[in-house]
Amino acid sequence: SSIFQLMTPSAFLMRQGLRGLQRGRPSFVGKTRKEKFSALHTNSFFHLTRRPIPILNRRALISQFMVMENLSSGGVFCNTFGAEEVTLRCSDGIELAALRWVSPSSKTMFTDGDHATKCRHRIICLHGWMDNASSFHRLAPALANLENVGVVEEIVAIDFPGHGRSSHKSADSTQILSDYGYYVMEALTEMGWRDSSNKDPKYKITIVAHSMGTGVATFVAAAWPEIVKSVVLIEGFGPFYRNASDVAKHFRLSCERRMKSNRVLYKDAANSPSNMFRGNRRHLNIGAAIETRMFSATLGPGNQYISRETAEALVKRAVILQKDGSVYFQHDSRLIWPTIQYNTQEQVEHLWANIKAPVCLIRANDGWPMEKDVIDNVMKQLRPLCHVELAGSHHLHADPETATGVISEIIQ
Repeated sequence: SSIFQLMTPSAFLMRQGLRGLQRGRPSFVGKTRKEKFSALHTNSFFHLTRRPIPILNRRALISQFMVMENLSSGGVFCNTFGAEEVTLRCSDGIELAALRWVSPSSKTMFTDGDHATKCRHRIICLHGWMDNASSFHRLAPALANLENVGVVEEIVAIDFPGHGRSSHKSADSTQILSDYGYYVMEALTEMGWRDSSNKDPKYKITIVAHSMGTGVATFVAAAWPEIVKSVVLIEGFGPFYRNASDVAKHFRLSCERRMKSNRVLYKDAANSPSNMFRGNRRHLNIGAAIETRMFSATLGPGNQYISRETAEALVKRAVILQKDGSVYFQHDSRLIWPTIQYNTQEQVEHLWANIKAPVCLIRANDGWPMEKDVIDNVMKQLRPLCHVELAGSHHLHADPETATGVISEIIQ
């Protein structure tokens, strides 16, 4: 998601070509970020201020994009893609929401003598920044339903704190990437997946991670190599690293933003972390929120896009429905703040060196662009067992036209 949450009116969608937008390839693909904003501004469909004010055609938006679906009394959309909705309670009080897929054959998989020696594939899926567990809405059920009995036992995709339906962290906390690794270990412990004393490889876990999740996966696989069987990194290679000489600059930017924004988020006692999503933008309906998510993907570097199906899956897990049909994104609004601490290149390289499990690195040809020297360094330091570039964009593991290729690579 973008720092800007922009709602696109139907007139603008028709101008851009609704058919192309539904394929996930809006006509501003290939333009620079400045050109995209310029195009919107010159057509007078947006007031591009710090908090953009959309001009909406309510009837057109509702008729084109309103998705009718049974809702729970809590105002959330209920599609779990065949998974069980679970809650994992952490020792610090944070509750992690998660989706759990179980292989249909898992009940007999490890009791039948013919299959007792097969490896247990317990897979934990880690999503990207501002995404949620629905990022794996295609990949996870496909792996869980493989015909080859004994390949997969169980798959769990968690919502990181402040994402999806998980708890928000307290007001005095900071947003640091490595902290998510702590919650991954809390989740593994709560599920009974963490067993460092058992050296049998059948009981190790596989980590499948996307984007920001690859950074979290790197911390976990490096710090607990004895419990990790294999690692799949999709559209990411680990934590972003920055120059050590910039540490003071990053610290100041983070503190200044935190001090300024806290005075808005906590201006009264009622504005607690539990309802902090109220600081997020209101969207007229679920269709408008989906279009926002599709548009925000195009604001990233390169020629990124996201399919309507994937955007819909992510948005429905990310929003709270109001009585008037409008929706709010329920993510922690502090996620867009600058981080208080980055890792240096040396630190990240030491993390890579401590990963003992085989690594598969999957990139998209229209995904997040990486400089050649960065890729060369990743290949040298991380030494992935496989490195493939597939057709698709940043969410190639979730988009319907490209997910199959990712699934095939993971199986291999």
